[in-house]
Amino acid sequence: IAGDPTQERKLARDLMMAGEVAVPELTGVTSSVSRLGRQVSAGKLPISSREYGEMTPRMEAARAAQEISITPSAGMQGRLPSMLEAGLEASPFSAGQVQRGRERVISEMQEVSQQSASDLGIPTTIEKAGEKIKAGSADFVKQFKQKSTALYNDLDRYIRPNDLVVAPSTSDALETILQYSDKHPEISKMVNLQKYQPFLKGFRQDGIDTAIPYELIKDLRTTFGESLSTNSGPLGDLSQAKIKQIYGALTDDMEQAAISSGPEAHRAWRRANQYYKAGRNFIDETLAKVLNVDTETAAYNKLHNMLIEGNARQSTKDILTIKRRLPEDAFNDFRATVVNRMGLAKKGGQDDLGEVFSPQTFLTNYNKMADTSRKIVFGKTAPELNKLAKTINSFKEAGLDTNFSKTAPTLTTQGIISAFATGALGLGTTAAIVAANKGSAAFLTNVKVLKALNAAARNDISLLQKIAQGSDLIAAEAQTILRTSAAMQANQQ
Repeated sequence: IAGDPTQERKLARDLMMAGEVAVPELTGVTSSVSRLGRQVSAGKLPISSREYGEMTPRMEAARAAQEISITPSAGMQGRLPSMLEAGLEASPFSAGQVQRGRERVISEMQEVSQQSASDLGIPTTIEKAGEKIKAGSADFVKQFKQKSTALYNDLDRYIRPNDLVVAPSTSDALETILQYSDKHPEISKMVNLQKYQPFLKGFRQDGIDTAIPYELIKDLRTTFGESLSTNSGPLGDLSQAKIKQIYGALTDDMEQAAISSGPEAHRAWRRANQYYKAGRNFIDETLAKVLNVDTETAAYNKLHNMLIEGNARQSTKDILTIKRRLPEDAFNDFRATVVNRMGLAKKGGQDDLGEVFSPQTFLTNYNKMADTSRKIVFGKTAPELNKLAKTINSFKEAGLDTNFSKTAPTLTTQGIISAFATGALGLGTTAAIVAANKGSAAFLTNVKVLKALNAAARNDISLLQKIAQGSDLIAAEAQTILRTSAAMQANQQ
């Protein structure tokens, strides 16, 4: 419309009444408002050029985009530019420019996502990330066993391996398990109770506890402990409940031996036992979820699902514990891969390389995570990814004015061709229509203009005023934006 006063007045009215982008509550611009739009000079809006106060969602989105170096499209700058962009996209002569502008924004979003991923670790494939998770988990278990052994061996300073001790708690547990075996031998055989008979004979005979070397009790406890939750080893065919019962009894007997050896021995015992108990619980209740799977992909998926499934508090606790226990590079590469894949389009929208970025997919995956999980996984990049989510949300809302049916370009083209063929439009008029569409599209996809519009969304119109002071087509369009905005604001007031 290039600064034409008559067209500006129509724009302020018609944008609110247009069929595809109608806003009923804003319809009916009065003649007084149109006069206001004509009277307001470039840059002199009814509000101040810089107005500080309560941050609106649009202002927050505009600031977020600026801080992560994304220049929003016109459709993301507010209702007026969004409707203008939608109208231009409906034209066959400017739709390509508008689409390229959106592709630029998506590319900038993808760059922010990829940079955030690289800041966390090395983004890789699901298989390789899962491989590092499994290897890191196995490494933790190995180190845990080595340290546990060293702590228990520290007791050798106070209790010598060949010192003879009794194990009354273990004997009692075994007698409880075997209390019906003599009367019901066939049933006992069916439930494998005969395997416990040799243990009881070794610990107690004719009601008298047998003194056995401390080293033997320690080794036996280790064997029972390794069979817990794994169903493997020489005791793998025994009941898990009974293995746990005997393991606990052996633990009690070893502690009594430590207490009998003095306070220093008891402190060494407690230190070793507390470390083992905490580590064993972590392995059995949390790490096993990613350790006891068949493939690397399954390991990655198990850890990834902790972010979005189950009780949020428990999931966050598990993720935090795994982060602390895994090698730093293994967890960093996992979360870098998570971030890098958050925005990958689904199969139907992917290319051969599998690198197409989908803002909607990113936002969906981001919103699935609890805030606490985001902070743990995203770490130092959490603020940037939060800003990216806000920017993508405004990008999503901008699409509400788009003609998704894509019928308007076709209908517009048919109308122009018909009018030209029947003589209703001359060659010069038709050429002017094409030029006007392309000119307006050039204005609304110009990066300099878009930055000015984004500043205006933050209530800073100084950049738009500066552009409007020129004498070219872009300046005329900037003047129109300023005047029409004034008219629309006045109408809303």
